Amino acid sequence: DNAKFNMFYLDNILNIKNFKANLDKSFFKGNLKYSLKNKKVSGDLNFNNLYIAKDYFGLSKIDLFDGLVSCSILYKANLTSTNFVKILKSFNSEGKCNSGKIKISGIDLKEIAKSVDKVNDISSLINLINNRNFGKESQFRKINSSFNTKNGDLNILSIKAIHDNLILNSNGKYDLIKDNLYINSKAFFKTTKYKNLPALGIKVTGPSKDFKVAYNFEDLKQKMFNEGVKQILKEKKTIIVDPDAIKKFLNGNIEKELNVKKLFDLFDN
Repeated sequence: DNAKFNMFYLDNILNIKNFKANLDKSFFKGNLKYSLKNKKVSGDLNFNNLYIAKDYFGLSKIDLFDGLVSCSILYKANLTSTNFVKILKSFNSEGKCNSGKIKISGIDLKEIAKSVDKVNDISSLINLINNRNFGKESQFRKINSSFNTKNGDLNILSIKAIHDNLILNSNGKYDLIKDNLYINSKAFFKTTKYKNLPALGIKVTGPSKDFKVAYNFEDLKQKMFNEGVKQILKEKKTIIVDPDAIKKFLNGNIEKELNVKKLFDLFDN
């Protein structure tokens, strides 16, 4: 609404400067240069407080909605071809996007945090995370991200999402042509019981509508192991270790799951 801009044409170059427009309560501004001779376009775009409605997305399992987003983007592209894939591969950009409070569908982080507080071993933690019934929605306090596009890839340089019970750090890329995701994340949970849990590694791969999720529990395994030993020392004061029992336990269990309760079987006062 109420778009305003200055347009100039000189030496086969079309310039649009100081573009300004409002959409609802958001504000857009930018500049664009297009060479009719070389058919190349470049420019910048900034927008503030763009409201993300729930019906904007709905194409994937998890979507952001009901929040305000602000972005700044620099871009350039070659329009010599009418082939969409070639145009997409020629489109280069870099930018940053930030949000305030914004909701995410498909997951209830507060409920997950409550469930994490009930976890006593790696087996129950694995069962919790493999549970696909994660709830309906959550609200992040803010999300900051930086990205670029090159050769048909959206490269996610960094995403930091902050929730009352979680800090999520992510990076990766999305192949815009093949619709293929590859994202690595580290999730730091903060719950009533666990204040300083090590990161849970999360890898997302595959098409946006049917991606797969894999988890890395190694740091959490170590944490659970350490906490289990501390609990044994607290309750039993002194311990005698049977090396053969430990060797048998590690060979049979450490690669599968680490239940700290089973550690009691290794010690004898």
